[in-house]
Amino acid sequence: MKTRLTLEQSLNLMVRGVKASEASTFLGEPCFTLTELLALVPTQKSFANAELYLNLYFELAGHKWVAQYLDYDKDDDVIVDYSANELIDALYSLCIWCLDRGYITL
Repeated sequence: MKTRLTLEQSLNLMVRGVKASEASTFLGEPCFTLTELLALVPTQKSFANAELYLNLYFELAGHKWVAQYLDYDKDDDVIVDYSANELIDALYSLCIWCLDRGYITL
């Protein structure tokens, strides 16, 4: 199981405003871990006239991890979802989505 982002992925987060001090250090470079990404991504967020909440799960049929936001007010409609072979990669994509929309307070 992959537990840290690549250097390129970590730099991409920092370009979007995430402080290097929020990352661990691996081989002398800032590198975000799964735990650090989970701390960055909001578990709930008000969105337009809705309340989004984070949902993470492993899809057995596709053998992939899914990171998504569901609309609590609309019978759990999927607002956005990303899937990947590794949980950290799905969560990274969701984190980028949140950063690009200003949903993460930096």
